[in-house]
Amino acid sequence: MKRSRLRLWTLAPAVAILAWCTAAPVTRSLPLDFGAYSVKVDAFGVVKDVSVDGRVWISLVHLIDTGNYEGRVGNTRVWQGEKEIEVAGGATSLERVDGGLRLTRSALVGNAQYPDFVAYRETLVLGTNGLLEFEYLLTMRQDVVYLSFAFPQIRVSLPMPALLDRPIRLVDKDEIPSLFTFIDDPKQMKGTRLPWVQAFDLLVAPLRILSIRSSFPTISVSDSRAWGGNDFDLRSSGPLPEWKEKFPVVRGATKKIDLSIQLPLARAAVVPALQEPAP
Repeated sequence: MKRSRLRLWTLAPAVAILAWCTAAPVTRSLPLDFGAYSVKVDAFGVVKDVSVDGRVWISLVHLIDTGNYEGRVGNTRVWQGEKEIEVAGGATSLERVDGGLRLTRSALVGNAQYPDFVAYRETLVLGTNGLLEFEYLLTMRQDVVYLSFAFPQIRVSLPMPALLDRPIRLVDKDEIPSLFTFIDDPKQMKGTRLPWVQAFDLLVAPLRILSIRSSFPTISVSDSRAWGGNDFDLRSSGPLPEWKEKFPVVRGATKKIDLSIQLPLARAAVVPALQEPAP
């Protein structure tokens, strides 16, 4: 059955405490310490160095597009935080909500060929329960024909040392689990096609699990050791059509991607006091 493309893409002081009554701007890399865990967010809404009790479990969360489309010229990679165009009222901000903080940002992001490739609105809720909830609302700004599935995606990068010798469970679209343990061997996953999944669970200690999930069973899994890297990538694509070699996406098409990360907290977290670091 033919599907609709549109439906599928359906400070002056050195340190100043920011008021809770309105959203506080994020103008540079800002550490947020919840006690039991910490994260860094930057002026582009990119999340880095998600740590629990001092150990980094997630090194990076951001929006990407591999730029694999017809007629590409130059570097067509799209990377949140690079080649961005600000939009009125879209600057990154943080505000307090029940049980945590909420980050919002709206912008255009592009590449060497199309400076305004896609418009996005990011919402991230960071909870005192250790739950990080990401949502991206995307609007295409160009007509393109992808040579594979239509992207962008939310990319989550996990440092390899955090995974080694720990049990991992992947749950596919049919709720069927796959279990394996990472070992210190770059050839472990070479030639292995990992499934599209809706859940990734990492056992970090007895009764403590790092869990990553999406509403859609379209999280791709890749081990960068196969090409000389040192991290493990999860990429959430949101709703996808049935696979085909070419997939046209028209200007104005929209899409929503969501992703949640439950951190393996050992104790209760608290909402941090927002403050701008010294320049």
